[in-house]
Order: sequence, then C-alpha cells, then structure tokens
Amino acid sequence: MIPGWRSIPLMCGPVEFGSFTLAPRVGNAGTVLWRDVNGLTTMNRVGLKNPGSAAAEFLSRQPIDGTFGISVATTPEVDDPTVQAAHVAQAIGRFIEEGVRPDWFTVNLSSPEHRTGSHGDSDHRAGVGGVCGDGRARRDGSGVGESQPRPRGHAV
Repeated sequence: MIPGWRSIPLMCGPVEFGSFTLAPRVGNAGTVLWRDVNGLTTMNRVGLKNPGSAAAEFLSRQPIDGTFGISVATTPEVDDPTVQAAHVAQAIGRFIEEGVRPDWFTVNLSSPEHRTGSHGDSDHRAGVGGVCGDGRARRDGSGVGESQPRPRGHAV
C-alpha cells in the first residue's frame, strides 16, 4: 500500500478501491500495461491482481475518512451468470461482515466480449442483472430485488 493511502479520499475526493475478486488472483504475467500510439490510448491486461475478498479484513482495521467505494469483480474464468452472481454476493458480503461500509459498491464485469464476442447481447444483460441483484441484496441484507437504505461511510 502507498503510505498515507487512507487520506486520499479527503485530499482528492471520492476514491474507489479494488477491484477485488472472491478469491485472490496473481494477475497476468508479462507485459500488462502498454501504450497504443496509433489509438492514443493506454491498454492493460493486468488480470485483476488482488488479495481477494480477504482485503475486507485489512480494510476493517484501517478506518477510511472521506467518500469511498469498493469495486468487486466476477471471477474471469467463470462464465455461468449464476456462479458469477454468487461470487459477487459473497465478496460484497465479506466486506459487510467485516464492517466495511463504503458509500458504494461497483460490480466490475471486466470485458465479457473477449470471451463471447457478443458484448451487449441479451444473455449478457440477463447475467448482469443477476450479478448486480444478488450483490445488492447481500449489501442491503435483504432478499434479491429488494433494496433498503444503508448507513453511509465506514463502520468502526
């Protein structure tokens, strides 16, 4: 971690930490960040290197001042939307269980088009709805499809 990282939201405004997957990931080997000179873009294939939802325990011991969010991601090798939804719900649940209450959760679905070539098709839209619905239910402690107000900020 970068020294002073907990104060970044106060200095810079809202910050999102992550993405975190349910299980730890070592990321991709080799060149993972490069500049596409012709397209004037920077590209990456980092591979979601992260400590997994175990990050929740670490963040629970580090009060974060300011507005922040947590990004959780589906497991890239999993194509089944039901399993993806369960992984996202479990990851969000781990943060909630550890008392980490961000101002928002982001569900990082990565780039599904690299697997299917059909980004935006109806199966993908249905899967997104399931993943987000299960994650929202876990965040709120409610049933799937129900939403309840939640306290803002980090519970210590």
